[in-house]
Amino acid sequence: MLTRGLFVVEQVQASLFMADATVFSSPKAIGTMLGTYSERLSGQLLSMPLSNDDPPEIPRIVLQSPEGGWRVQFSPVRMDAVRSLLVTEETMDLEQAAHACRDMVTHYARETGAAVNRLALVVTRRCPTENPAEWLTNRFCNEVSQRGPLNHSATFELHNHKVYTPPGSTALNSWVRCKSATHPRVGPVVVVVQDLNTAATVEKERLYGPQDITGFFDLVRAEADSIFDKYFLNTLTS
Repeated sequence: MLTRGLFVVEQVQASLFMADATVFSSPKAIGTMLGTYSERLSGQLLSMPLSNDDPPEIPRIVLQSPEGGWRVQFSPVRMDAVRSLLVTEETMDLEQAAHACRDMVTHYARETGAAVNRLALVVTRRCPTENPAEWLTNRFCNEVSQRGPLNHSATFELHNHKVYTPPGSTALNSWVRCKSATHPRVGPVVVVVQDLNTAATVEKERLYGPQDITGFFDLVRAEADSIFDKYFLNTLTS
């Protein structure tokens, strides 16, 4: 059985996207996060020597924990809070990690007054299996395809995108990527990356305040689990 419970959460990322790149301030971003999360982000501070001609999406500042489990990065149009599984950890609790990332990005938005117009949660999980490409084709493809063009696949990836509106929320993009890979410590694995983010709507410009941000991440964390269950809850290996 290759089921939900066998997957390990490897990384959780909460992201804010800003409506106005011109108001970004590196010192303010650093001070805002280190003022509250100085112990968590006590590792090396990285500053990227970029020019005004470089794309605004490229991070200018990276704050991190000494052991690498936490990373916060800033660009003029984006802020990410990332929790990664350490080599010394066997598991990561998704709810706890998502809540911690949520609190960090909400704190940043509240203290800086940033005009946030998009939100995203990205969850990466992995599960070891002897032949991940074969398992994925057996799980998601019909027998004709398995015997024909997909027979003896060395790698395989399924990429699915949906747009829908959960009750009490705005329209969401739901991206799910299931792919074969090789983990440096575990070996062959199935990797699943879920990206839930706010979709473009008829609203010309919606801005998300701190309360909206908290509510979004609570909702999509539960949505991520619900969606994942549809792919892997009761599936069998070949």
